[in-house]
Amino acid sequence: ASSERMIVKQADVKAAFLQAHVVDDPINVDIYMEQPDGFEDPNYPRSEYVCKPIRTLYGMKQSNRLWWRRLVNWTRDFGFRQSKYDPCMFYGERPESAKRTPGRLRGIWYVPILVDDISCYISDSKEARSNYKKFIDALDADYPTVDMGDIEFYLKQAITANPATCDYKISQEAHIGKMLKNNEM
Repeated sequence: ASSERMIVKQADVKAAFLQAHVVDDPINVDIYMEQPDGFEDPNYPRSEYVCKPIRTLYGMKQSNRLWWRRLVNWTRDFGFRQSKYDPCMFYGERPESAKRTPGRLRGIWYVPILVDDISCYISDSKEARSNYKKFIDALDADYPTVDMGDIEFYLKQAITANPATCDYKISQEAHIGKMLKNNEM
């Protein structure tokens, strides 16, 4: 990012696993669960009835896979290309193909995604910032998404950015300190 003078933005999809639908599962297995605590309906006593969830829930084995499939399809439909080598990496504009890049992707270079954490490596231009906002707004229209602004933390690493020079410093000092404290070292 620094050598290409890119800005790194970060977004988070809220309650990601709740955004997938059980019916999206190609295995097509019916899933049932006990009625949750607090569900009281005399017509459907807990001892005799179960629930068939429509959306995935945290803790379901299928949740992560179904959410990922849904997000990948959405990202591809928006115009990004998925890496052949790293399925979590998506490409927008690339220098060698700028003329063929759809307008809404111009300036958005790389989009690595880890479950519900989305980073965007964008050019330092008004068009790129505008396209990033359009991307996040479109994602938010389908899945509640929060634009967290410039990247500050990623995978337990503190990231300090200097927007004027596009320099980035990565530190694990806080994480290491926490580990040492937890292990009484």
